[in-house]
Amino acid sequence: MARDTEGRLADSLWKMSPEEYGADYNQHLLEMYKLFVTVTDSHNTRRQAANNFSLTVNTALLALVGAVVGDRSRFSFIHPGLVALLAIAGIGLCVGWYLLVRTYRNLTKVRFEVTHALEDRLPSAPWTTEWMLMGYGKDRQHPPISSIEMVIPVIFICIYLILMASVLNVHWW
Repeated sequence: MARDTEGRLADSLWKMSPEEYGADYNQHLLEMYKLFVTVTDSHNTRRQAANNFSLTVNTALLALVGAVVGDRSRFSFIHPGLVALLAIAGIGLCVGWYLLVRTYRNLTKVRFEVTHALEDRLPSAPWTTEWMLMGYGKDRQHPPISSIEMVIPVIFICIYLILMASVLNVHWW
């Protein structure tokens, strides 16, 4: 974390010293830490639900478009322009999904910074230690999950583009 950000975080997070706060400081700090970790966990649950929803909707839409493109004799009554519009809708959904994953990634990063700052004042720092052991998100063996999550919408976009080109008889090669 950059020194400037670290200073702003400390100024924002620590409003008073343990001496100014009083005897309950450590107990309240621990309770605040527990609450923050619980909220972070619920944030991750919402993130996974959003990913599951996006994956389900895109899989269903892709199956529909793929069925129409794959069996044109059976679906000859469907105009190719409609299939292209469905593919464009799928691309729009994927762009939204990508942006949502990026937003969750940024929020998770901030939550980890706050969690690490809270752990600096606790006797144990399990999340900070885990992050260190995972290579701070830079270790190729342990890439951040958001890096993987952000690739999936891009893959769907590529498939939609190929299907759209197929139905419109566009040749890119």
